[in-house]
Amino acid sequence: MFIRNLSAARRVPLSLTVLTFVTLSCKKEEAPAAEPTYTPGALETKRFESLDLSLSVPNNVTAQEKGSEVVLEAPGFPTVTISIGEKGNGTGRMSSTGSGGVSVKMMGPEKTWICKSGPAGAHKDLIKSICDSLKPKENPRLLPADCTIEGWDEKVVKGLFTAHEKEVSACFEAAAKADPKFISASLSTSMNRNAGSTSSGLSTGQPAAVQDCFKAIFEKVRSDPALVGDGSYSCNITYTLY
Repeated sequence: MFIRNLSAARRVPLSLTVLTFVTLSCKKEEAPAAEPTYTPGALETKRFESLDLSLSVPNNVTAQEKGSEVVLEAPGFPTVTISIGEKGNGTGRMSSTGSGGVSVKMMGPEKTWICKSGPAGAHKDLIKSICDSLKPKENPRLLPADCTIEGWDEKVVKGLFTAHEKEVSACFEAAAKADPKFISASLSTSMNRNAGSTSSGLSTGQPAAVQDCFKAIFEKVRSDPALVGDGSYSCNITYTLY
Protein backbone atom coordinates (compact mmCIF):
# COMPACT_ATOMS: atom_id res chain seq x y z
CA MET A 1 0.00 0.00 0.00
CA PHE A 2 1.23 3.41 -0.99
CA ILE A 3 0.35 6.51 1.06
CA ARG A 4 0.66 9.89 -0.83
CA ASN A 5 1.81 12.87 1.14
CA LEU A 6 -0.64 15.50 -0.24
CA SER A 7 0.82 18.36 1.77
CA ALA A 8 4.24 17.68 0.34
CA ALA A 9 2.85 17.58 -3.20
CA ARG A 10 1.33 21.06 -2.83
CA ARG A 11 4.41 22.58 -1.27
CA VAL A 12 5.96 25.57 -3.24
CA PRO A 13 9.70 26.00 -3.13
CA LEU A 14 10.67 28.74 -0.68
CA SER A 15 13.19 30.28 -3.09
CA LEU A 16 10.43 30.91 -5.71
CA THR A 17 8.15 32.58 -3.14
CA VAL A 18 10.89 34.90 -1.93
CA LEU A 19 11.88 35.79 -5.50
CA THR A 20 8.29 36.73 -6.41
CA PHE A 21 7.97 38.92 -3.30
CA VAL A 22 11.24 40.70 -3.99
CA THR A 23 10.27 41.30 -7.63
CA LEU A 24 6.91 42.84 -6.68
CA SER A 25 8.42 44.94 -3.88
CA CYS A 26 11.13 46.40 -6.09
CA LYS A 27 8.85 47.31 -9.04
CA LYS A 28 9.35 51.01 -9.77
CA GLU A 29 6.43 53.42 -10.10
CA GLU A 30 5.87 54.69 -13.64
CA ALA A 31 7.24 58.22 -14.21
CA PRO A 32 4.59 60.88 -15.01
CA ALA A 33 4.24 61.76 -18.67
CA ALA A 34 6.46 64.68 -19.70
CA GLU A 35 4.75 67.96 -20.46
CA PRO A 36 4.50 68.50 -24.22
CA THR A 37 6.94 71.03 -25.63
CA TYR A 38 6.00 73.48 -28.35
CA THR A 39 8.22 74.61 -31.21
CA PRO A 40 6.72 77.56 -33.11
CA GLY A 41 5.90 77.06 -36.76
CA ALA A 42 6.06 79.72 -39.45
CA LEU A 43 3.70 82.66 -39.00
CA GLU A 44 0.84 83.01 -41.44
CA THR A 45 -1.92 85.63 -41.60
CA LYS A 46 -5.41 84.32 -40.90
CA ARG A 47 -8.74 86.11 -41.24
CA PHE A 48 -11.46 85.71 -38.57
CA GLU A 49 -14.85 86.83 -39.80
CA SER A 50 -16.64 86.66 -36.44
CA LEU A 51 -14.40 89.42 -35.04
CA ASP A 52 -13.79 91.11 -38.40
CA LEU A 53 -10.01 91.02 -38.00
CA SER A 54 -6.81 89.34 -39.15
CA LEU A 55 -3.96 87.91 -37.07
CA SER A 56 -0.50 86.39 -37.66
CA VAL A 57 -0.60 82.86 -36.20
CA PRO A 58 1.98 80.01 -36.22
CA ASN A 59 0.92 77.38 -38.76
CA ASN A 60 1.05 74.63 -36.10
CA VAL A 61 -1.46 76.35 -33.80
CA THR A 62 -5.17 75.56 -34.07
CA ALA A 63 -7.26 78.72 -34.43
CA GLN A 64 -11.00 78.31 -33.81
CA GLU A 65 -13.82 80.84 -33.84
CA LYS A 66 -15.98 80.13 -30.79
CA GLY A 67 -18.96 82.46 -30.71
CA SER A 68 -17.62 85.99 -30.35
CA GLU A 69 -14.07 84.79 -29.58
CA VAL A 70 -11.10 83.28 -31.37
CA VAL A 71 -9.10 80.69 -29.40
CA LEU A 72 -5.55 79.66 -30.32
CA GLU A 73 -4.41 76.28 -28.97
CA ALA A 74 -1.64 73.69 -29.41
CA PRO A 75 0.05 71.10 -27.14
CA GLY A 76 2.55 72.92 -24.95
CA PHE A 77 1.40 76.33 -26.22
CA PRO A 78 -0.27 78.78 -23.78
CA THR A 79 -3.90 79.26 -24.87
CA VAL A 80 -4.56 82.69 -26.40
CA THR A 81 -8.03 84.24 -26.57
CA ILE A 82 -9.09 87.18 -28.74
CA SER A 83 -12.41 88.90 -28.05
CA ILE A 84 -14.28 92.19 -28.51
CA GLY A 85 -14.98 94.38 -25.50
CA GLU A 86 -16.64 97.69 -24.72
CA LYS A 87 -15.11 100.87 -26.10
CA GLY A 88 -12.47 102.32 -23.81
CA ASN A 89 -11.58 105.80 -22.70
CA GLY A 90 -9.72 107.03 -25.75
CA THR A 91 -8.05 105.16 -28.58
CA GLY A 92 -4.74 103.42 -29.12
CA ARG A 93 -2.97 100.24 -28.01
CA MET A 94 -2.20 99.08 -24.48
CA SER A 95 -0.11 96.03 -23.57
CA SER A 96 0.99 94.35 -20.36
CA THR A 97 2.67 91.12 -19.24
CA GLY A 98 1.41 90.91 -15.68
CA SER A 99 1.22 87.56 -13.82
CA GLY A 100 3.31 85.92 -16.50
CA GLY A 101 0.63 86.33 -19.18
CA VAL A 102 0.26 88.71 -22.10
CA SER A 103 -2.56 91.20 -22.64
CA VAL A 104 -2.88 93.57 -25.60
CA LYS A 105 -5.83 95.91 -26.13
CA MET A 106 -6.54 97.83 -29.31
CA MET A 107 -9.06 100.56 -28.55
CA GLY A 108 -11.11 102.29 -31.21
CA PRO A 109 -13.81 104.91 -30.67
CA GLU A 110 -16.54 102.25 -30.89
CA LYS A 111 -14.89 98.88 -30.05
CA THR A 112 -12.02 97.37 -28.10
CA TRP A 113 -10.24 94.23 -29.32
CA ILE A 114 -8.60 92.20 -26.54
CA CYS A 115 -5.87 89.57 -27.03
CA LYS A 116 -4.67 87.76 -23.90
CA SER A 117 -3.06 84.58 -22.62
CA GLY A 118 -2.38 82.79 -19.36
CA PRO A 119 1.21 82.29 -18.11
CA ALA A 120 3.28 82.47 -21.29
CA GLY A 121 6.67 81.24 -20.04
CA ALA A 122 9.25 80.97 -22.80
CA HIS A 123 6.63 81.89 -25.42
CA LYS A 124 5.94 85.39 -24.07
CA ASP A 125 7.63 87.18 -26.98
CA LEU A 126 5.85 85.00 -29.52
CA ILE A 127 2.43 85.65 -27.99
CA LYS A 128 3.17 89.37 -27.77
CA SER A 129 3.99 89.40 -31.50
CA ILE A 130 0.77 87.49 -32.26
CA CYS A 131 -1.33 89.97 -30.26
CA ASP A 132 0.50 92.96 -31.74
CA SER A 133 -0.34 91.72 -35.24
CA LEU A 134 -4.07 92.07 -34.49
CA LYS A 135 -5.61 94.18 -37.26
CA PRO A 136 -9.34 94.84 -37.65
CA LYS A 137 -10.72 95.38 -41.13
CA GLU A 138 -10.36 99.02 -42.09
CA ASN A 139 -13.58 100.97 -42.46
CA PRO A 140 -12.46 104.63 -42.80
CA ARG A 141 -15.28 107.00 -41.94
CA LEU A 142 -16.39 110.15 -40.15
CA LEU A 143 -18.48 109.36 -37.08
CA PRO A 144 -21.75 111.23 -36.52
CA ALA A 145 -20.73 114.64 -35.19
CA ASP A 146 -22.08 116.24 -32.03
CA CYS A 147 -22.65 119.87 -33.05
CA THR A 148 -24.15 122.98 -31.47
CA ILE A 149 -25.47 125.80 -33.68
CA GLU A 150 -26.93 129.06 -32.43
CA GLY A 151 -28.17 132.07 -34.38
CA TRP A 152 -27.62 130.58 -37.81
CA ASP A 153 -30.04 128.28 -39.60
CA GLU A 154 -29.01 124.77 -38.55
CA LYS A 155 -29.87 123.20 -41.91
CA VAL A 156 -27.85 125.82 -43.75
CA VAL A 157 -24.74 125.36 -41.59
CA LYS A 158 -24.88 121.57 -41.69
CA GLY A 159 -25.43 121.71 -45.46
CA LEU A 160 -22.37 123.92 -45.93
CA PHE A 161 -20.14 121.51 -44.01
CA THR A 162 -21.72 118.45 -45.65
CA ALA A 163 -20.73 119.90 -49.01
CA HIS A 164 -17.10 119.73 -47.84
CA GLU A 165 -17.35 116.28 -46.20
CA LYS A 166 -14.91 114.67 -48.64
CA GLU A 167 -12.40 117.40 -47.90
CA VAL A 168 -12.87 116.88 -44.15
CA SER A 169 -12.15 113.15 -44.57
CA ALA A 170 -9.11 113.96 -46.70
CA CYS A 171 -7.70 116.12 -43.88
CA PHE A 172 -7.66 113.07 -41.60
CA GLU A 173 -6.61 110.61 -44.29
CA ALA A 174 -3.34 112.46 -44.73
CA ALA A 175 -2.64 112.09 -40.99
CA ALA A 176 -3.56 108.38 -41.11
CA LYS A 177 -1.12 107.69 -43.95
CA ALA A 178 1.67 109.50 -42.10
CA ASP A 179 1.19 107.45 -38.90
CA PRO A 180 1.28 103.60 -39.16
CA LYS A 181 -0.26 103.36 -35.67
CA PHE A 182 -3.18 105.64 -36.54
CA ILE A 183 -6.54 104.39 -35.28
CA SER A 184 -8.68 107.52 -34.99
CA ALA A 185 -8.49 111.24 -34.39
CA SER A 186 -10.91 113.86 -33.05
CA LEU A 187 -10.94 117.59 -33.65
CA SER A 188 -12.97 120.20 -31.79
CA THR A 189 -13.97 123.00 -34.16
CA SER A 190 -15.75 126.32 -33.64
CA MET A 191 -16.80 129.31 -35.72
CA ASN A 192 -18.70 132.44 -34.79
CA ARG A 193 -19.71 135.76 -36.25
CA ASN A 194 -20.43 138.84 -34.15
CA ALA A 195 -21.30 142.25 -35.64
CA GLY A 196 -19.88 141.28 -38.99
CA SER A 197 -16.52 139.86 -37.83
CA THR A 198 -15.89 136.12 -37.93
CA SER A 199 -13.43 133.85 -36.19
CA SER A 200 -12.77 130.13 -36.07
CA GLY A 201 -10.82 127.81 -33.83
CA LEU A 202 -9.46 124.26 -33.81
CA SER A 203 -8.35 122.11 -30.90
CA THR A 204 -4.63 121.49 -30.65
CA GLY A 205 -3.05 118.04 -30.77
CA GLN A 206 -3.43 117.38 -34.49
CA PRO A 207 -0.59 117.65 -37.04
CA ALA A 208 -0.08 121.05 -38.66
CA ALA A 209 -1.24 119.61 -42.00
CA VAL A 210 -4.62 118.71 -40.47
CA GLN A 211 -4.93 122.14 -38.86
CA ASP A 212 -4.16 123.92 -42.14
CA CYS A 213 -6.54 121.64 -44.02
CA PHE A 214 -9.44 122.54 -41.72
CA LYS A 215 -8.63 126.24 -41.77
CA ALA A 216 -9.04 126.20 -45.54
CA ILE A 217 -12.46 124.51 -45.20
CA PHE A 218 -13.58 127.09 -42.62
CA GLU A 219 -12.60 129.91 -44.95
CA LYS A 220 -14.88 128.46 -47.63
CA VAL A 221 -17.80 127.97 -45.23
CA ARG A 222 -17.74 131.35 -43.52
CA SER A 223 -17.41 133.19 -46.82
CA ASP A 224 -20.35 131.36 -48.37
CA PRO A 225 -23.25 133.76 -49.17
CA ALA A 226 -25.70 131.29 -47.63
CA LEU A 227 -24.31 132.01 -44.17
CA VAL A 228 -26.03 135.24 -43.13
CA GLY A 229 -26.26 137.19 -39.89
CA ASP A 230 -24.51 136.48 -36.60
CA GLY A 231 -24.24 133.08 -34.99
CA SER A 232 -21.99 130.40 -33.60
CA TYR A 233 -21.08 126.85 -34.47
CA SER A 234 -19.12 124.24 -32.52
CA CYS A 235 -18.60 120.63 -33.40
CA ASN A 236 -16.49 117.66 -32.38
CA ILE A 237 -15.45 115.73 -35.48
CA THR A 238 -14.06 112.18 -35.22
CA TYR A 239 -12.51 110.14 -37.99
CA THR A 240 -11.66 106.47 -37.49
CA LEU A 241 -10.12 103.65 -39.52
CA TYR A 242 -11.86 100.88 -37.51
